[in-house]
Amino acid sequence: KVVTSTPLSNFVTEDVNCPVCKCDVSDEVNGLMCGSCQVWFHGACLLISDGEYNDLSNSENSWCCMGCKAKETNQLKWGKFKGEIAINQVIKATYLEITKWKKNLFTLPRGKAGVHF
Repeated sequence: KVVTSTPLSNFVTEDVNCPVCKCDVSDEVNGLMCGSCQVWFHGACLLISDGEYNDLSNSENSWCCMGCKAKETNQLKWGKFKGEIAINQVIKATYLEITKWKKNLFTLPRGKAGVHF
């Protein structure tokens, strides 16, 4: 959600860092808070002009960051896998395969699992 008339300090008590530039988001800058994850961003880091910022601040709708938009639309991508469900399935299958390997980390796995090494 975009906040302009109410100081940022009224919403949070600890330091708020923009995940893009890792710098503090203060009352003096145009700050945007994602309505989903509640993370603050600098408008400049998101390449949002002052005009766009003013339009967002006067809007009744909350603003969502790109990460939350991707999650909401299930457009997450990891290599050739698309969607959170597909990615989680691959991660779980890979984890199960790795846990079957010998516990000695100094030897490479043999057989089907070790073909790609």
